[in-house]
Formats: sequence, structure tokens, C-alpha cells
Amino acid sequence: MARILCLNDHTYSLSGTIAALQHEGHTVLTVNGTNPALQAVADEEVDLILLDCHALDTLRNLVAAVRILRPEIPVVMTSGFCGLQCEKLRDADACIQKGDAAALARTINAVLCAARYGLCRTLAA
Repeated sequence: MARILCLNDHTYSLSGTIAALQHEGHTVLTVNGTNPALQAVADEEVDLILLDCHALDTLRNLVAAVRILRPEIPVVMTSGFCGLQCEKLRDADACIQKGDAAALARTINAVLCAARYGLCRTLAA
């Protein structure tokens, strides 16, 4: 299965996400902050980044740097509250609301499949 790098600013939410991903057979790497995230992307085999979109204001440069460093890695954003017109979605390959483990699994599997066949974004932001 996939190695997923998780960045999330809410510990309780992150623990549930990790459990759901591990239940699906994925390996989960967690980091806190931009520099450790970039180091993980550079040093580790990362198949997908799962990012809390509310943390994106401080991590916006992270997404751009990942698109330059490893453009083949898809980015999935999660949110506890999604507005109808989310401008942050343009930084991701997919976005999903937190709390639905089955939907999270389906979304991640779909994005990983799309990335495998080159259907996700592959250009620097």
C-alpha cells in the first residue's frame, strides 16, 4: 500500500485519520511543520500528502515546494468545515471533509490510482 505523509494541526483528528489509514494498510508518516515535511519528502518514499487545509495559510509554501521537488506526489486536503467555494482547493489534487473514514479511503485510493496513470497534477504550482 501507500506511504502517506500527514500534516494536521488537530491532534485528535490526526489520530483518527492515522488509524483509518493504517486500517486500510497504508504506512503513515507524521510531521509537524514545513521544514520536517520537506525533509520527509526529500528523504522518504512518499506516495501522497494529506494536509489539513486550515493549516495551509502557514504551509502554502510547502505545497509549492513539493510541486517543485517531487511533482508526482499528489496532495489531498482535509477540512472539518468546507465552504462551497474553497479557493484552497486549487493547491490540491482532491479535498475531503474530515470525519468519514470510508470516504477518506475511497478518495485516497482514487487519487493514488489517478497519480499512477499520470492523471493528477504534475506541474509546479
